[in-house]
Amino acid sequence: MTYDAWKDDEIILYLQEHPEIAHYCVLDDCDGKDLEKMKNHLVVTKYYSKDKEEGLLESHREKIGQKLELDNDIVKKRGRKI
Repeated sequence: MTYDAWKDDEIILYLQEHPEIAHYCVLDDCDGKDLEKMKNHLVVTKYYSKDKEEGLLESHREKIGQKLELDNDIVKKRGRKI
């Protein structure tokens, strides 16, 4: 098993050890295929592109906001304080 295959399991373990975390988003500058268990929280970014659009772009920030807003809705439905 490669290191990448463990990424989502490591994130899950961390979240289990920190139940106070109610909102999170996972950023990956690869293709995200090794983060299948995190797909509802995943935003795939670009490390490098020919267009010189590198790093965290406005489109990524919008997706991050959407993922965190979904967490808000889930937490509210469960009756936890945000």
